[in-house]
Formats: sequence, C-alpha cells, structure tokens
Amino acid sequence: MPWFLKSTFRGASTALILGAISAIFLACGGTETATDAEDPPPATATNALAHPESTEWTVISEVINLELATPDLGVGMQRFGMVLGDQNGLIKFPVVNLQADYYPSGYESELDPSVTKSALARFYLFPFGTRGIHTTDIEFDRSGKWEVSANIPQPDGSTSNVKVRFTVAEEAQSVIVGQNAPNSESRTLESTGNIAHLTTGSQRYSGLYEHSIAESIQRERPFMVVLASPAFCTNAVCGP
Repeated sequence: MPWFLKSTFRGASTALILGAISAIFLACGGTETATDAEDPPPATATNALAHPESTEWTVISEVINLELATPDLGVGMQRFGMVLGDQNGLIKFPVVNLQADYYPSGYESELDPSVTKSALARFYLFPFGTRGIHTTDIEFDRSGKWEVSANIPQPDGSTSNVKVRFTVAEEAQSVIVGQNAPNSESRTLESTGNIAHLTTGSQRYSGLYEHSIAESIQRERPFMVVLASPAFCTNAVCGP
C-alpha cells in the first residue's frame, strides 16, 4: 500500500444526489391520488445548477476516509461540511479542529501563512444513528487553491492526518450563508397535469402541489416545504 491514499472525487455526483433531494416532494398524509387513468413513468430529478469543474476535490490520508459534502465553495463565509470515517466506520468525535491553508501558486509551492485559518467542526448525528456529518463555517477571503486538514485521534493514542484539497471560486453557484434563497418556480399540478410527475410517494395529497414555492412566498402566508428522498439516498452525505 502506498504511503498515502489519494483520491479525487467529482462534485457532480453529490450535486445530482442533492438535486434529487430538492426535486421530489413527498406527501406525509392524506389519501387523495391522481385522477388520470394511467400514471406516466416515475418522476426523474435533474440537477438545476450548472456546477463548475472547480467542485472537484482531492483527499490525502493514510487511514482516514473523507467525503466533502459542500464542494461548491466561493469567496466569503461558507458552510463547510464533511463526513469522516475509517476502517471502524463513521468517525463521531463531537468536535474536530480544522486548519484551512491557502496556496497562492498551487500545491507544489509554499502556503501563505498569513491566510491560514482555524475552525471547529461540530458533529451532527443523522436520525437512526447510522450517519452523521461534521460542519462549520469558514471564511475564504480569496479564490484559488485551498486545503483543509485535521488530525484525528486513534485508539492507540496517536493521530492520523487527513487533508482535502479543492478550488474556491470567485462566487459559489449555490446560496451562501446569510443570503436569501431564490424563489423557486417549482412544478405544480396545473403545470404538469398529473401528480405522478411530482411525487413517487404511495400516499399523495394534491393540496401540496397547488402552488409553486414562488407563488407561496408571494401570497405572504405561512407554508412548509418538505424535501424527502427515501429511495434516493445513496451516499454518505445524504441523511434519511
């Protein structure tokens, strides 16, 4: 085995899963179903964001596995999330100390110590206790090549280092911390003509699909948006 394990991931796979989560609205109650005689094929979700190639990342570690949950990073305060694991499974330390370093001339050159930042990533356990994620906020004050590293304690008292390298863009494709989300022109019964285009749920309540999110915001009335994907959760950063 080489002295380090180096893997490159593409943010596109994560983006597609996140796109599936955000595109499927499941009804939690009611028994009303579609009135059409035949249902079309199940709804398919697509990624609404054109993620750039900068959402690639590289992990360097001897024993620690890391999956970057937030590869779409831009200049400014960004939510930084990652899933940590090893041969024993999910790493659940309540807090992990992170160090963020900037490489002005690429990873083959020296880092700029004046830009180095530190942050505490807190662990959040998903329901059922089988998955979880470490998250924190990190301010990336410039675009370019960045590296976030952590030393993970081991049972024998030693520590194992893990690094993740990625590119910070001038502007993230997704909404940044503190910014209002865009008014989504989500599909409705009127726009699709069949509830089966909107949900794969076995219990379907048409009242949940009368108005788009944008229309609901304009009505200035309280409303709730349910994002669920019981059949589409396939990677470590997707909760139940």
